[in-house]
Amino acid sequence: MGLISTTVTMLTFGNVYASQNVRFRKPVYIGDTITAETTIVEKLEEKHMVKMETKCVNQKGETVIIGEGMQFILE
Repeated sequence: MGLISTTVTMLTFGNVYASQNVRFRKPVYIGDTITAETTIVEKLEEKHMVKMETKCVNQKGETVIIGEGMQFILE
């Protein structure tokens, strides 16, 4: 989860992280290499927010965490 938070901050620096929902799809073991990805999938202009897809994959390319986050866009 800490990796997801880092990618969100890098994607939209200076905004406010509002929420995050995740599903743990596979276990992560000691020695695994995990990569986190965040993609903006929708801009909600009336709410001044963006919806993001978040996921983590292991070294085999298997999705271990998938989720959705929301972030306030400061103006």
